[in-house]
Formats: sequence, C-alpha cells, structure tokens
Amino acid sequence: MNKLRIENVSYRYSNHYQTTYALREVNAQFQSGQFCVIEGKSGSGKTTMLSLLAGLDLPTEGNIYLDGKSYRELDRDKLRRKQLSIIFQNYNLFPMLTVQENIAYPLGLTGRKKGNWKERINEILESVGLSESMQKKFPGMLSGGEQQRVAIARTIASEAPMILADEPTGNLDTSNSGRIVEKLKKLSHEDGRCVILVTHDPDIARQADVLYRMSDGRIVEKQNAMDSGKTTDKIV
Repeated sequence: MNKLRIENVSYRYSNHYQTTYALREVNAQFQSGQFCVIEGKSGSGKTTMLSLLAGLDLPTEGNIYLDGKSYRELDRDKLRRKQLSIIFQNYNLFPMLTVQENIAYPLGLTGRKKGNWKERINEILESVGLSESMQKKFPGMLSGGEQQRVAIARTIASEAPMILADEPTGNLDTSNSGRIVEKLKKLSHEDGRCVILVTHDPDIARQADVLYRMSDGRIVEKQNAMDSGKTTDKIV
C-alpha cells in the first residue's frame, strides 16, 4: 500500500521586493484505494500543493514522505516514471504523436506486450467517452475537451499506483465531467490506486473519500468519508 504524507510543509517564493507564501504549515495524508480531493478557489495553494506532491519542486520548509521515505532523498525523476501519473491542466500531450501513440507511450513503459495494446487502447478510449476513430488523429485536430480526455486516457494506461489530477474536468461538459470523475473513483476503489484531484468544483468535492479544503495557502478543513460516518475537522 502506498502512503503519501505531507508534514508541516511551507512553500515560498521571493523577488527583490517581497516574499510570498503559497503554502503555510500544511499537513495531509493520502493512501492507496482513496479518491482524494483538494478543493479551493484560485490562489488558494492547491496547485502548488499538487506540484510538490508530483516532485516537481521541493518544499521550502517541512517534508513530503512516500512510504516513510522523504522526497529529499528519493530520485524524483524515477518517482514520476514509476509511481506517479499526472493529468495537467494544459493536457501535456505529445503534439507529433497520434492519439493512439500518446496513449501507447505509457503502455510501453509498463512492459505490456504490443499485441495487447490496440484492444487496451480501445477500452480506455471508450471509458473516457472517445471513439475508436480518434486514434489516428493528432492533438492539434482535437477540441480542448477531447485533448483533456486523451490526457486522462494516457494516465489510465500508465497503471501508476498514484494519479495526480489538476482540474481534470475543467474543459469538459457536465456529462463527460461526471464520466471522468466516476472513472477516477473506480480506479481508486477497484484498482487500488491513490487518486488526488485538485478542483474548485464543490460537486466533485462532495464525492471525495478524503477532502481537504484550502484557503490562503492553508488547509482549513478536512472531511473523511472513509471513517464510519462522514467526519469533518475544522483546522484553525
């Protein structure tokens, strides 16, 4: 079981005139089999928190631990290759690769035999509401919502034990948004993955097993539906 722990994490950046804290003394915990949501308005610190969880930067203060090992001691490039899959707001697709090739890329990293790829890609495309006919198209031929779903499909294909998703439904209509959230919940509950989703949408937040609400760089509330009965902790 993978367990991710944030302990007394602060993150600040400075220029010639001032120092700004994006995160202040944040504590949180995530583990396999949970659909976790970090909710907050723009500027609340939620995307910074996700970036640190992804190992794209290190905290200014405090530590992040994966199964008891500090990110400061881990090979973070290897961490992202083997343990994490990230759904970016800007899709981050390879523009010169087709939809099929974009989704197949992580399948190659998992060691899955090529003979099984096409069937697997079709299954994944269907699960995110895209047709088989999309496979030969390039990202530039797709709408923003379609590119978002391809990015999500690629993450599903990766089989990484932890998924970090930055506003993954931001460019989707209500129907496809619901489909994607249900798929991510299924990946956590049935496949045992740890899914950490950042959003400003309260409807998505209400579906979380574990919910952290953020404001001004701090976690101000935690809700846990994994306990017997939903519990809420206000954090001062």
